[in-house]
Amino acid sequence: MKRILVAGAAGFTGEAVCDLLSENYEVVGIDLNPMPHLKESVEADLADFDPVNDVMTGVDGVVNCLMAPNETYERPELPVKWNVQGLANLLDAARLHDVKRFVHTSTTGIFTISRPEVVNAESYPISQGWYPITKMLQERLCLNFSEAYGMQIAVMRIAGGIVCGRTQMLKGEEPMSKEKFHVGWICRYDIADACRRALEYPDISYEIFHIGSTSEVMAVNDVQSLMDRLDWKPVYDFHEYR
Repeated sequence: MKRILVAGAAGFTGEAVCDLLSENYEVVGIDLNPMPHLKESVEADLADFDPVNDVMTGVDGVVNCLMAPNETYERPELPVKWNVQGLANLLDAARLHDVKRFVHTSTTGIFTISRPEVVNAESYPISQGWYPITKMLQERLCLNFSEAYGMQIAVMRIAGGIVCGRTQMLKGEEPMSKEKFHVGWICRYDIADACRRALEYPDISYEIFHIGSTSEVMAVNDVQSLMDRLDWKPVYDFHEYR
């Protein structure tokens, strides 16, 4: 595996995924927004199939970090367009180019109704609201493409709020502090490392993993499966901010 496509590469998590993968791979990004951190990128709408199909040429693996902006979820049109149609285009282009390994970032936020005491790969989500509904639909798309076309797909459910442990910053370049500490913090580079390991692991069909960094998150999400299966552990637990 030499060349990796990162979708949503301009985003907070996508940027960290690109940074980490660039240490060992050729990385190409695709996003609506500029990606100055990458040598090679395509500015395009992932809901448009043609540029997605074009950029898939020569790709060995895909990491999808695409997410519709937070302000778009009041109505279904835009989140369905970007989250669902965008992912459908990525999966279909990957299928057409015989790209077998696909890593998709999801969320435990899909469990908005009847959340089990511990969320694991077998937990059945029921969602309210267009953000969790579209994220749940993304997982169903991934499962279908894995079972119908033999694609090797790892779904990485993020269990918490994404921050940057390397820079000790929250989103929006706001410094971390004890006053702002939250038990759900998860570093974007720990997410990136989990995605890298899912790309490289030799034996994946369709699997769901849960990413979390604090003991509180691990108590209610099956993060241990990720740690055991992919030999992952968080670098940042933010204990110093408690």
